Amino acid sequence: MKSIRSTILTGICMLIGIFLFSHLGAGLKPTIADDQIRVVADASVLHSIPVKHPETVVIKDGNRSMPGTLQIPSGKIEDYAAILLNEFGVNEVLPVEGRPTFSLTSYGKAMKGSLDRYFHGNLGNLYPSYSSRRQATAEVPFADKLGELLPKTLRYLLPALALAIAAGTASALIASFKPWLGKCFDSIHAILMALPDFVVVCLLQILCIFLAQSFDRPFYLIVEFNDRTPFLIPFATIALIPGALIYGTLRVAVRREWAEDYIVTARSKGLTRRLIILRHVLRNVADDLFAVLPKATGLAVAGMVMVEVLCQIFGLGGIVNSPRYNPGESLISVCLILGLLTFALNLFYAILKRLLHVDKREVQI
Repeated sequence: MKSIRSTILTGICMLIGIFLFSHLGAGLKPTIADDQIRVVADASVLHSIPVKHPETVVIKDGNRSMPGTLQIPSGKIEDYAAILLNEFGVNEVLPVEGRPTFSLTSYGKAMKGSLDRYFHGNLGNLYPSYSSRRQATAEVPFADKLGELLPKTLRYLLPALALAIAAGTASALIASFKPWLGKCFDSIHAILMALPDFVVVCLLQILCIFLAQSFDRPFYLIVEFNDRTPFLIPFATIALIPGALIYGTLRVAVRREWAEDYIVTARSKGLTRRLIILRHVLRNVADDLFAVLPKATGLAVAGMVMVEVLCQIFGLGGIVNSPRYNPGESLISVCLILGLLTFALNLFYAILKRLLHVDKREVQI
């Protein structure tokens, strides 16, 4: 029960953190520096200004395409803007952004507004992007699209995560059975852990393009097209990195257990390597597996967002950079839903760990 309570508490804190951090932008207020001004003019004109007005200083050079910056007496922006616009060669005078301030009042109002919307079932609106305004002229409630987005994302997220767990565990056991094969797996593991997710996606897309050119026909869909959604690339990308993480964790755990005294006792009794691993080591490394599953799940969800963006899939992750819609305030709802999904999976792991009595280690044979 302790692990379940810890998981619930961690999940609640995570959701509260997502909600709080996602509204920070609403509390930031831009300001204008009161002692600096930008001037669009040739460099010679810009440097002639301090000659006529000794109280000013050029702190950044500029030209007609790149404004320069002048230091002026504090609080006299409007006065110097009027003076400089009358100078020959000065094309434009612009303000300089100052350090933003944070308003707790605006921050609180933004959070209160979001909570009011959520209590009334309003998860925000999706606004048509510039390229899709001909097809969609009005905003669409995000709640209406959720029934389309969530199943599409789960269609490859959950199977890929299950494959990552199964393949990572199986490959770690196989590597323990066959040490020579374990060296090959270790090399592949090192490569996968060194590659960022977006590199894996790009390599898979390049492979599909190469195969299409080699066989003179489309091999596999690499981006979403009309109602056709890629499956292989998102599935493989989501499964590879978490699977490699699980493999590495269990590989270390098996090596640790192999040095324990009960293993030495088992080998002295004539038990084979395969029998020792399956009957005794596997039970004791299960705790390591359940410990790494939340991190693997986080990697899978992050990989899902990245691959949907790169493959232009209109799913929960791809909505961040969708060519169809601008998520607007519904982006906060997307983050909360992904947080809830991660929380639900972590809670499932904790319950399963409790049911399997993983905390009880076997130390005697």
